[in-house]
Amino acid sequence: MDHLFTVAGETATQISRTGLAAESLLERQHLQEWVIAHPQVLGESVLVVTAEYDRWADTDGVPARDRLDVLGLDATGRLVVVELKRGTADRDVHLQAITYAALVSRFDLGTLAQAHRDFLSRRGQDLDIDACTQRLLDHVDGEWSPELLQRPRQVIIAADFPKQVTHSVVWLSEMSLDIDLIQVGLWKVEGHLVAGFTKVYPTPEVEEFRSHRLGSKARRRPRNCRNARARATPCTSSSARACCRTERGCG
Repeated sequence: MDHLFTVAGETATQISRTGLAAESLLERQHLQEWVIAHPQVLGESVLVVTAEYDRWADTDGVPARDRLDVLGLDATGRLVVVELKRGTADRDVHLQAITYAALVSRFDLGTLAQAHRDFLSRRGQDLDIDACTQRLLDHVDGEWSPELLQRPRQVIIAADFPKQVTHSVVWLSEMSLDIDLIQVGLWKVEGHLVAGFTKVYPTPEVEEFRSHRLGSKARRRPRNCRNARARATPCTSSSARACCRTERGCG
C-alpha cells in the first residue's frame, strides 16, 4: 500500500508513513507477536505450531544455530515456514526460508506435536502431547498426509523486498516452489500506529493457478469426513494497536 488517507466527505488527508525501526518496534517482541496473534496474515486457516524453533541438530549431532521465526500448519496439511524482517529484506532472505523449509520437511506428526506442546507451555498453556497431537489432526481438512508435510509453503514478511528477492521468488514459483511475499507497512493515525500486511506475490492470478494445481493433487488422495475449523480472531494488537490487513481482508 503506497498511500493511505483519512477522509471526511470530499477532503482526503494523507497519513504519514513510518517504520518499525523508527518507532522502536522490534522483530521478535512486536512483529512476530502480531503474526502469532493474527495468523490470518499468513493465509486462510493457519494454526501456529511453534515460534523461535531451534531444536534441530546437524548430521554430526552438533545443534544448529538456525532459529525459525514462526511455523504454521494450514488446513490442507501443509506446513507454513515464516521468515520475518522488520526492515527491507536481505538479498538472500529467500535462501534462509528455503533452508528452514528443508529442515522442517523432515518433521513428522510426533515432532510437530512436541514442538506445539513446548510452544504452548512457554505461553502459559498446559496441554499434554496427546491433546496437541489431536489439535493438529483436527486442524487438517482431510487425511493427514506425511507426503504433503514434505512440501512446506514459505512466507516472507518484510517492509520491502529488493529486486533480487522478487525475481528469484518468481522463478522459484515457476519451478513449483511456493513462496509468498508479504509487505508490512506502518502508519501514524491520530496518535495511534496502524500496521498493514499486503501480499505482493503471488498476484491473485498466480495464486488461483497455484491453488488449482494443488487442488488437483489433493483430489488424488483419499479424504475422511473431518472438517477444518477456521479460526477467526478480532483485529487487535497490544503492542502497537495495529490493524492487520491482507488482500482478502481481516477479522
